[in-house]
Amino acid sequence: MQRITLKRAAIIAVLGSCFVVHCLAGPANRQPNNLVDGGAPGPGDVVPEGVAKASNDFGIALYRAYANASATGNLFFSPWSLSRVLAMVLLGARNETAAELSRALAVDHFEDPAAAFTAQRKLAKHLLTSSSELASTSIALTRAGDPVSPEYRANLDQYLDDGGVMEVDFSRSEDLLSKVNGEVSRLTGGRIKDALRRSPDPLSKLLLLNAVHFRGVWEKAFNPNDSFDGIFRGATRNTPVRMMSGKGKFPLAYEGNAYVLELPYTGESSLVIALPRRRNQKDLSDIESRLEDILVSARPELRSIEVELPKLTVRSSLDLKEPLKKLGVNALFSEHHADLSGMQAEGGLYVEDVHHGAALELDEKGTVASASTVAIIVSRIGTPRFSADRPFVFAIKHRPTGLLLFVGRVTDL
Repeated sequence: MQRITLKRAAIIAVLGSCFVVHCLAGPANRQPNNLVDGGAPGPGDVVPEGVAKASNDFGIALYRAYANASATGNLFFSPWSLSRVLAMVLLGARNETAAELSRALAVDHFEDPAAAFTAQRKLAKHLLTSSSELASTSIALTRAGDPVSPEYRANLDQYLDDGGVMEVDFSRSEDLLSKVNGEVSRLTGGRIKDALRRSPDPLSKLLLLNAVHFRGVWEKAFNPNDSFDGIFRGATRNTPVRMMSGKGKFPLAYEGNAYVLELPYTGESSLVIALPRRRNQKDLSDIESRLEDILVSARPELRSIEVELPKLTVRSSLDLKEPLKKLGVNALFSEHHADLSGMQAEGGLYVEDVHHGAALELDEKGTVASASTVAIIVSRIGTPRFSADRPFVFAIKHRPTGLLLFVGRVTDL
């Protein structure tokens, strides 16, 4: 039936070798036409409280939805990027569709929708102006000749400080890929070149795209001469791997059955690794049940340690329809119940699926993201060793706000 494809809003969040950001929305039933405060945040603006926590709460809930579905398998995604692109949907959602999405995004506690959207814009602005390692853009693609409502277009124009709205011909797939990727490259100074990697359905009505690139350089780089051949003892197999090694003072905490190591990048972000004390599924599951305490709230102290990390590349391609349904987002995906009348007065739109792709690379220089034996032992020279040679959970965190830019786990290499 043609209505299924014609009335689809395709949502894609892309993170090649990169990093992502984004979040928020608000209560459903009181939405005025103009939902976004048009005032651009200045350098001295304070990021509103709650905006980072909302993104983190959403990301942690989504992580658990995946972890509950499968105890093994690598996972990597950006809660911030997903929050940001779903907020673009929320701008046009109404009634129960908006209420469900607001609850899932953990922004239903904001005073009104405008406050939620403005808070997210301010945090996005802060991240881009305070962090040289982060590049991000959001773009809404509308079908030529069948535009969205003027109100929705105006809200998107105000909300998308880092991107904009483009009218395109979805039937011209090759031209569309070139045009969109060229615009994303321009907006991010050439740091994101292939945000859109596959052509959207020619009958798509709307495509919402968020792309983030994060290139983190270690504050204390690993010396390649100290790297060695090791074994990663995964959940299903043992894999030879090149291990990076370095000694120094690093923030380290002990949280229940986990060792929590923070490796700072130059700038305002850090890689946080939560390593189970023992090599068993129970300890890993215990970490996954306490992600906020371990990844966000833990207060590590500087300790002299030896760190061993695998050089790795993790790629993840996620279809989010079913996980979002587990978080209570149902109406949005229903042809009969979705209310996206804020996008077009006549309504009839619904979301067929949400796709998210991400990649992470770790090496001696740092991180590019587009997420055994006893972990800590005492060596003969008395220096504690943190050896990530078995499954672990990790995040890339913005230190000043506590925002989880990326979250993931590695169970096999």
